[in-house]
Amino acid sequence: MALKHVLDKNLQIFLEQTLFNVLKELDRIGDVSAAADLLYYLLNEGVFLDSNRFWQVFHNEFSQEVEGDMATIAQQLEQKGFKRGLEQGLEQAKIKMARQLLVDKKISNMSQDDLISLIKRSTGLSEKKIHALKKKH
Repeated sequence: MALKHVLDKNLQIFLEQTLFNVLKELDRIGDVSAAADLLYYLLNEGVFLDSNRFWQVFHNEFSQEVEGDMATIAQQLEQKGFKRGLEQGLEQAKIKMARQLLVDKKISNMSQDDLISLIKRSTGLSEKKIHALKKKH
């Protein structure tokens, strides 16, 4: 039901009138992680969800375990997003460094093999990637 209604314009009403009852029952019978996963999904993906109202109802209706699981899920996703951004930034820095080395006049008298080897050791980029960058310049 959560997947089906996540993009509904009436998501807030559906959540409060129907889905919260199902999720509270999951919480009550001890399936805390399923309830937390679905709640986090709805909060994260629900375009028509009033997040302030969501949190008010959430804090009043669910156990501390569900709240803890949701916080843990949010932290893990944040960490993954931060790591992914860091990795992308590092890759861009390596490419920029390789481009600079390819056009640097001070090392232009090096043989092509030595230059490629230097760039490979300095950046960790593959020879294929370095050759592709070289073709662009």
